[in-house]
Amino acid sequence: DKTEFIFVSDLIATIQKILPEAALYEQLAEECSELCKELLKKARKIRNENYTPKTHEEIDANIIEEYTDVLICTDVLNIHVDYDRLESKDDYFKEISEASIYSQLACTCADLCTHAIGMSERIRQTKFLHEERRYDDIWLDNIIKTFEWVVQYADYIGIDIDYQMYKKKMHRWISRNASNNTID
Repeated sequence: DKTEFIFVSDLIATIQKILPEAALYEQLAEECSELCKELLKKARKIRNENYTPKTHEEIDANIIEEYTDVLICTDVLNIHVDYDRLESKDDYFKEISEASIYSQLACTCADLCTHAIGMSERIRQTKFLHEERRYDDIWLDNIIKTFEWVVQYADYIGIDIDYQMYKKKMHRWISRNASNNTID
């Protein structure tokens, strides 16, 4: 729906005005960390190791929520997957167990977290040194490549986002941060 797209793009533009880019990369790192935790919980539950009182359904709901947060961050940062460029990883995924897929996705989220922190620091350092920002930066390239793996894992195991939750969370970001920052 074109109206919904315009509405979401307005929300993204508002968040981009409120929060500095470095802070958005830090937020991406935090959300990746939270998603990583839930993915490892799911792997433990599947293996029936290291007991967790949460049910599969509760863990799945938490994974969807955290994955939604990661996608909001990447949308606001204009980090997108070029699906035409990706090679299918289905053969790779078929060779490993379901629990291992969740564990490896958690590892990939941890990598994305590390790259996002590095990018945040790179932006702050560049600003501090009054250098011109270079968009061919290796940090950005690493973020994009790692995010592509995250999306491919998520697609393979069927993690999807709740679009209503996505919009509600964006509104919360705006209301939570608007009072602390000025919007032009």
